[in-house]
Amino acid sequence: MGKRKDLSEFHKGQIVMARRLGQSISETAALVGCSWSAVVSIYQNWSRKEQW
Repeated sequence: MGKRKDLSEFHKGQIVMARRLGQSISETAALVGCSWSAVVSIYQNWSRKEQW
């Protein structure tokens, strides 16, 4: 996909909310403009932190 760049906290929040609202990984990646794997990674990291 090109050079990796870090996503802002805003974009990370968009990913989490889109996934929680039922959007697919592909739809979420297109919304934010990042890779499929970035969506998976960010959502997994968030969900691990939320499960105490």
